[in-house]
Amino acid sequence: MMSGKYYATTRPLIRLILALMDRFIPSIRNPFVLDEFTSCKILIVRVEHLGDVISTSSLQKALNQYSPNSKIDIVIANHSKILKGILVGYEKVFIIPSLLFHDRSGASIFYKLINSFKSYYLLKKIISKEKYDCVIFSSHHLYGMQILGLFAKKSIAFSSIGFKFLHSNIAKIGNYSSVIDRTYSLVSCICKGNFNEKDFNYTTIPAQKESEFIVNSPYIVLTISSGDQAKNLTIDDIEDVISDYNINFANIYLVGDLPADISLSDLEERLFY
Repeated sequence: MMSGKYYATTRPLIRLILALMDRFIPSIRNPFVLDEFTSCKILIVRVEHLGDVISTSSLQKALNQYSPNSKIDIVIANHSKILKGILVGYEKVFIIPSLLFHDRSGASIFYKLINSFKSYYLLKKIISKEKYDCVIFSSHHLYGMQILGLFAKKSIAFSSIGFKFLHSNIAKIGNYSSVIDRTYSLVSCICKGNFNEKDFNYTTIPAQKESEFIVNSPYIVLTISSGDQAKNLTIDDIEDVISDYNINFANIYLVGDLPADISLSDLEERLFY
């Protein structure tokens, strides 16, 4: 039995279980509706990685435009705390320990498990203490702490994670949906209005000025590393980019940590001499 719906897992058995629960276990919670003229207290939960947190500004902007009197908080994980200074538009930014599923540090499994249990406890405490009108679990993956919607007055989650009976509203989502598509889905399932004139863009984020460094000519920035090692650029990758775009060496800026198997001297010798 398959539901025909998209679930954020590649395991057929888990998809089947989620589909059965969604089909046969009804939700007993009334839907949440955000009124554009009243003030609501909303919490967005986004505990994955840097790009996920940044893209959530699309949702924050849309909610602020639709209901300007509402107050929006966000919960992020410790590994994303570097972004706290640019998360404008939020009343409060809560930071909890990284979950086992998202912690890419070299810490032991035992330490990561302890932190994961602590994260769930702290988020439940935040939800209970702050008394939010609604908690939005904005991750479309299974490890976004969505089960804690059980402790919220009202909660919203994506259809891709299943467990729809736990939540007040379910935002429908398909495979390969863009950030803007996901934002539109979340907003449209709680707001009753016209969104054609709303700005869902998430790229206009203010940068912090760290120095007086100024670039007066065209340039390219290459991020050579990420939390997911499979996305790291190798020296060959960097050379290919330089060759394909015919870039002047003087206009290349590399950011990020060097992979363990590449030294700075190797990089300089290969690329700049």
